Amino acid sequence: MTGHTNRRPRRTPLSREEVAHIIQLKKRKAHIQLLLFKKSLQYKILNVFVLCCVFVFWELIICFLGPCSYKVYFSKEIIPKQEFRSDSKGVYLLSELNIMDTNETRFLLMVDDFIEVPPKFSKFYIGTDFILQKQLRGIVSTSEKSYRIFTSSPILLLTVIALFISLMAMLNNLNHNPYSLTAIAIFNAMILLVIFLY
Repeated sequence: MTGHTNRRPRRTPLSREEVAHIIQLKKRKAHIQLLLFKKSLQYKILNVFVLCCVFVFWELIICFLGPCSYKVYFSKEIIPKQEFRSDSKGVYLLSELNIMDTNETRFLLMVDDFIEVPPKFSKFYIGTDFILQKQLRGIVSTSEKSYRIFTSSPILLLTVIALFISLMAMLNNLNHNPYSLTAIAIFNAMILLVIFLY
C-alpha cells in the first residue's frame, strides 16, 4: 500500500522584476490612501486642532519666560520662609513667600532671593498667560524681579512634554497616519484639559 503525502507543491520564488512590481504597487496604494486621507475632513480638523494646541503650549512657555498679563492684588497676610544665610547688606535669603490677598486667595511664590519681606497690605502683581489665564509669575513690592508661582510648575512640565511629543510626531510625519494623528489629538486634548482644570 502506497501512502499519499499531503505535500504542498514547491513554490517558485518571484523574480526581481516581480518583487519590484509588487513593491511599486504597494507604494502606489499607500500613496493613494495618503492622498485620500489628506482630502478628508478628519485630517483637516485634527491637524488644525493639533496646531492650535502647539500654539497654546508655546504661548504658555513664552508667557512664563517673557511678557504676560499682570493683575494687581493687595496682601492681607504674608508668611515668609527665610533661610539663615544673608547677603552683605544683612538681608536674609527668602526661599518662599506665602501671600493671601484681600479675597482670601493664597499665592505661593518661589522666591529664593535676598529680598526684604513685603509689608502687610502691600501691592503685588500676579502674571497670567493671555489665552488660558493661568497664573505663572508674581512680583512683590520689595523687588522688581518676577518669581515663579508654585502651581505653575506642573503646568509648565506638562506643556513642555506635550510640545515635545507633538513636534516630534509632526516632524516624523506621524500626522499622515489616521491612527497616530487621532492619538496625538487625543493626547493634546487630555493635556489641554488637565491644564485648563488645574
